[in-house]
Amino acid sequence: MNEGLDHFIAPAIMVIQSCVQELVMKKFLIVGLALLFFGSVLHAEDARLMPFRVGRTTLSTSFSFGDKQFDSDGKRVDAPAIKLFNLGGLMEFGALHWLTAAVYWAPGYYLWSDLDIVLGTAGSSVNLFDTGDLMLGAKLQILGSTGLINNESFRLSLSPGLKIPLPGPNYEKQLSNMQAGDPVTVANMDYHVFGLALGTYFDFVINQYFSINLYNQVIYYPQKKSMKEAGLEEYGDALLSDIINSALNGYHLPNLISYGGVSYGYDLSFEVEPAFNTVIANGILLYAGLPIMYKTSSGKKIDMSYNAGHIALAGVIAADPLNKALIDKIDKLERKQSHLLTLKPAASVFFYGWKLPFEFRLSYFIPLWGQNITSAAQTFSFQAKVYFKI
Repeated sequence: MNEGLDHFIAPAIMVIQSCVQELVMKKFLIVGLALLFFGSVLHAEDARLMPFRVGRTTLSTSFSFGDKQFDSDGKRVDAPAIKLFNLGGLMEFGALHWLTAAVYWAPGYYLWSDLDIVLGTAGSSVNLFDTGDLMLGAKLQILGSTGLINNESFRLSLSPGLKIPLPGPNYEKQLSNMQAGDPVTVANMDYHVFGLALGTYFDFVINQYFSINLYNQVIYYPQKKSMKEAGLEEYGDALLSDIINSALNGYHLPNLISYGGVSYGYDLSFEVEPAFNTVIANGILLYAGLPIMYKTSSGKKIDMSYNAGHIALAGVIAADPLNKALIDKIDKLERKQSHLLTLKPAASVFFYGWKLPFEFRLSYFIPLWGQNITSAAQTFSFQAKVYFKI
């Protein structure tokens, strides 16, 4: 029975495993960078709202580079060199005096990437051409000059949101690309599942120049995702498992593995920002800030189950090293809880006296410490903001 089973599945297993194993060995799941940084690039800096019937359109470009990562012990270690260029956006509008509506697109689209990685025997280059998900949100001021409770020294706003998934890469096609030597997208740059978000803003206004701005956001992902849609590694192992299960069924033996999907848990962030604002000329406002952010993600969990009792009865299957290696590999695919502490000095010039008010903002993202972060890349971000009134 064992010889027949090996003859049936071994060729297919070797082809898929050779491709997927290389991804596991390189430990290349750069998605952590996007989710821990780009999701916070465009959120509003403080608890203030847009004035009634005034809108703001933000175009954000970000360039990331680095060759380090944070391991499970919090040490900065070598990693494949990366360079990324991302384009995102944000639209806000003062729908009511005490409410601002917004649409976020961050991370947006990766227009260009350069990664020092080659995969497969055919020498496929690796790219990260993927699209981030949309966030629909609103900001309601509870406490402040335009809030439900008037106060000039403190501002408190709540920001509920809904994350809307956009389509991700087709990993059946990516696996074929790897086998053919064509460029490969190895990971999602966003989860591409629905998420429920809640943000809290609290500002302490010291005087007309200085304030301390606090921010907190939690995003919960209630939806599970098919392994074949979650990433190239997950797709490869799911396909490998399907082949094994089909072979086992053909021999009237129980399935070795079944999947219930991939769940992503939550993302949680906290930010403290000392901020300075002053008018430097007629109609020109200067801003400088030093946000310090801590962000953690619960990591992804793969809902995998197998019938150990039946496997024990079919000793020849349990003894097969390919089956044990598959189980061990899927366990390693689960991304552990991650932590990241960052510093992001920023400055902007706001020409509010112009007929069409315009603002330019430059920020520099510096990772200070982390755990289980697959890229400790630094990032320059440039934003252009245009204001309009209806």
